[in-house]
Amino acid sequence: MPIGVIPREEADVFRVPPDFVPISTRMEIRPATKELPYLGAPNPVLSAWIRLTEPVPDSTDRVLILADALAPSYAAVLTELTPIPAVGMTVHLSDAGTRPDFDWVLVHSKTTMADANRWVTHLATATQLRVVRHPQLPPDRAHERTPV
Repeated sequence: MPIGVIPREEADVFRVPPDFVPISTRMEIRPATKELPYLGAPNPVLSAWIRLTEPVPDSTDRVLILADALAPSYAAVLTELTPIPAVGMTVHLSDAGTRPDFDWVLVHSKTTMADANRWVTHLATATQLRVVRHPQLPPDRAHERTPV
């Protein structure tokens, strides 16, 4: 188990509003660290235990859904709900990612390049390019912008 990760059995269920992310009704998400989206964390990192609650027989399809299941890790440093649309995503499956015998996975997302640490069983590596649009603030409130 990676250092600092809450064991799945001890992690609370995190409910994503279905009107914001409709597919969230098809999965169970349990944050694996204290960082959560839009709570102003010091680093843009999110980790969670995730499983699909409806069958997806093809393991590749499951990995693709799970690789994109977390909120964008940049959302961890924000404090206001802000859309962060994906403009591209690349997934590189490992040999373990093609196995049919997995249910719960530990998904770790960060905005910097991945390091050499392995997470439990490496199923896939995903890279996304996102567009972040900050709301326009009047000049007298420009100091309130969240630094990138």
